[in-house]
Amino acid sequence: MPRKNYGDVDAIRKKMADAKGGRMTDPNEFRPPQVKEGESFKFRFFILPPFEAGEKCADGEFTQTSELFYVQNGSHWINNKPYPCPRIHNDEECPMCSLGFELMGETQDKKMRSQIARQYLPQQKYAMNIYFPNDKANPEDLRGTVKWFNPGQSIYNKMEACIMNDDEGDPADPQAYGIFYDPYESYLFQLVVGFKGGYRNYDESKFLASVGKRPIAAKDKKPLESRIDEILAQRHDLFTKFDEPDTDKLASLVKSMTNGDGDGDDDGFDDDDDSVDESVKADDDVVIEDEEDATEDAEDAVEEEPKAKTKEKKKAKEEPKEEPEETVAEDDSSDDSDGSDGGEDDDELASLMAQLGEDD
Repeated sequence: MPRKNYGDVDAIRKKMADAKGGRMTDPNEFRPPQVKEGESFKFRFFILPPFEAGEKCADGEFTQTSELFYVQNGSHWINNKPYPCPRIHNDEECPMCSLGFELMGETQDKKMRSQIARQYLPQQKYAMNIYFPNDKANPEDLRGTVKWFNPGQSIYNKMEACIMNDDEGDPADPQAYGIFYDPYESYLFQLVVGFKGGYRNYDESKFLASVGKRPIAAKDKKPLESRIDEILAQRHDLFTKFDEPDTDKLASLVKSMTNGDGDGDDDGFDDDDDSVDESVKADDDVVIEDEEDATEDAEDAVEEEPKAKTKEKKKAKEEPKEEPEETVAEDDSSDDSDGSDGGEDDDELASLMAQLGEDD
């Protein structure tokens, strides 16, 4: 009896996600952990450069060319299902957004407008590939891995500010400037996940300008070209992470909500999704581990051979009062079935309201 072909794994994952009422958690996506008041987590990574169609990647070959280091995306979440927004993805008219803008135009009440924005407008996000070096701030299971990350507006704003800045500052106050994702001259980005006003907060996140630009993999301050090539080949095809927008489906949903017509299968809305971990294991290589000073600015960088990974993961060590925990749980057990992580970022409403040209 000939061996049976049980189908394409990507197609099966999609069917399972649809049956589950959302999308499956991608093991290659980095998702910041949820935090409570008084908690904070720190991660350090390099943002990897844009890619060209046909280049090698973790998924085989890139299907499209990305001119920027990120792929813009955003979805309307309705009954635990994401519906990609044509306005965000393709700069085309979106029936759901049009309804939201119309409803917001009918009231000047700020609280009501924010509620409408959360319900009808998508969260604008920026998917990018990132590489976690052998840095003590990173959990051991992340070190040496490439993941894709889908941050919101506040994190993106810090990256945009770096690109737009031409001033490197002075030795006493160095500033991140220009291209930060050249794998031979890259800034390390420090993501600080805090808690403020009931939401996750990223205000303390920044490029470590005081450490300066450096190769994403180096030994004795010299780039390891073969390792850099390996890292770039582990990037993920970001365009395949999102479905194409279905304008007709969104129009049908709008019709069912406003007139009680349409297919009626997806009436109603969910809470916002805060998009969504794991990745390719790295071979032994030389990466950079920073040695922090008392102000946590990583003034002095030290390049070291990574230590061999132990079979059992080390327990998180308690840090001094000013230092966030250095490891996080392997599994985000708080994940909801809709693919969201159950938490919200304080920048999401700001992103939504910015679409209307007003402050949060």
